[in-house]
Amino acid sequence: MNETNIQTWECGAENASDVIATLEGTTLIISGEGEMYDECNAPWYKRSITSIVIKNGVTNIGSYVFRDCYGLTSVIIPSSVVNIGNYAFSNCSGLTSVIIPCNVTNIGDHAFDECNGLISILIPEHVTNIGDCAFMDCSELSSVIISNSVMRIGTNAFFRCRKLSSITIPNSVTTIGSGAFGECSSASSIIIGHNVTSLGNNVFEGCKPTSIINLNPAPQVIDIRSGGLFGKINTIGNIIIPTAPLYVNESVVNVYKRAPFWKLFKTIHPINDDSFALCKTTEQIDEEILLKQQEINNLKQEIEKFRQESEQKIEISKQEIKRLEFKKILLRGIAGNPKHVAQFMSLFNQRDGLKYLTHDFDESGEFDRKSFLEQIRKVCTENFEQLEIPQTLKELINQFAFEKEPKWMAFDNQYNPKEITSGWSAPEWEETKAGKLHPIRLSQFAEIIKDFKRTTRIESPNLDVLIKKVFADESFEIEKKDLSKADFYTHVGEFKSALETIFEEIQKRSDTPDKKKVSVEYKKRFSDEYAVREIIISHHNSFPTRDDENNLIKEWLSLEKGNMGKIAKHLQGYCYWSVVTKINDKPMKVNILREKDTPEQEEVDATVATGFTHILTFYHQS
Repeated sequence: MNETNIQTWECGAENASDVIATLEGTTLIISGEGEMYDECNAPWYKRSITSIVIKNGVTNIGSYVFRDCYGLTSVIIPSSVVNIGNYAFSNCSGLTSVIIPCNVTNIGDHAFDECNGLISILIPEHVTNIGDCAFMDCSELSSVIISNSVMRIGTNAFFRCRKLSSITIPNSVTTIGSGAFGECSSASSIIIGHNVTSLGNNVFEGCKPTSIINLNPAPQVIDIRSGGLFGKINTIGNIIIPTAPLYVNESVVNVYKRAPFWKLFKTIHPINDDSFALCKTTEQIDEEILLKQQEINNLKQEIEKFRQESEQKIEISKQEIKRLEFKKILLRGIAGNPKHVAQFMSLFNQRDGLKYLTHDFDESGEFDRKSFLEQIRKVCTENFEQLEIPQTLKELINQFAFEKEPKWMAFDNQYNPKEITSGWSAPEWEETKAGKLHPIRLSQFAEIIKDFKRTTRIESPNLDVLIKKVFADESFEIEKKDLSKADFYTHVGEFKSALETIFEEIQKRSDTPDKKKVSVEYKKRFSDEYAVREIIISHHNSFPTRDDENNLIKEWLSLEKGNMGKIAKHLQGYCYWSVVTKINDKPMKVNILREKDTPEQEEVDATVATGFTHILTFYHQS
């Protein structure tokens, strides 16, 4: 999906970020926790929206928020919603059906007015109030079922619903506002529940029923001067009394015959008369069937939501298991193998490896970030299990690629350290408006990728810059050779720390002028499988002062004591490390970090041992 087809807004009532609206094409998705705000000019106002999906967790549909969505044809409201605000769906003329969930208690004023496409509506259990004009001018509405929880039906609530075939007021209702069912000219029957005590003016104006049933034992007081229940004939106050018979409880027939307004009915029948069969018209039975069908639909919708939510939770749990298994691999204590590091880092040059973590996507089709990261995790997991990769390198890649709240150290182009709190799985990368573009095409993300590359690879002329940074003591003569040609992968942070410790040791041993010369050389050669890169650091005229050769070498090989132990800790797994020097005037090479079959020490020619020389051997594989 292109960038222009996805837009996101905050729309929470208490905290704006609690509820988020996302427009994907013509579908508006509302997600989060809590109430939506009331907003008559929401950002999506009059946009081309055909469907609205409100996710579970949203509790209130704000006033005005979806008004005038003319193209809206479907809306899904979750069971978490308890209130539908004023004008919430006003004038959504294309809306053909809506299922109001069972936990809604209030339907606001004008909530669905002028929804001309609505054919039927079920007011479910728990709704206590139907607001003023809530369904006014729903011109196609032919069936309304009001559950036995509603206590108030507002003024003009169903005014001009001219196709409404019957009107049934449940026993829970106590108040019906003026004009509530006015101009419902197709309603053939009216049933008024036994708790209705207040009937507003002109409640049924324009209705032409063939039967009227009033179950209240006490006739309601009707204001005849204002038009009664059915309106006026003329301007001098004559009111309309329908010709249809009035049915009331047998015990109160005479009461109704004496009551103001009600006594004007030509025929008043007891409710248990044979003609009471009219009380159960075919249409009313159809309404009861519809009620049960809508109950079934509600249950199906709840089941479907539960299924979707369960599937989402299962998927989240699966992803969490993968994350934990990956974390376990990261924590596995392995010293590392320089050749394995070379093999692993070569994946950054392979399309089916890790190339696109640091390079722009150059294949056909769109770049799918989510599936790409899943593939990257798979590649890393397989290689971390098969290869001996140092823990510090694994954790660096984990922070850059997979952590949602990453934190890792990088360097600027002068090798000054800087903390990075961003990476591929950080929210700002996930929420980018770049659509299917590789993040490297956006400057803020391209800089992060560049930081990562600088932290995992020495490229020309970086080694020269790094040596200048580390060996910055002007009292030394530094001789450099071919450093600008250096190119190899490593953990640059660990490499820099090792160089700093080497130079610290050199400074400690430079107590005379003849020990102020250091040379640093870069060499490369090739073996059958790997390109070999050597960094040779020589502190001229400097030799160990201790004469206990065996103990000294034993300390070096222990990888634990003093600066030599620190150097080993930083280099282990990334390169092999040897020193060439003289101990008791005996020239020798000590292989501190070495391959399995390499001896701990070797004799060398005296001409080679001109001081204390560190040889760092890295491997590179294309």
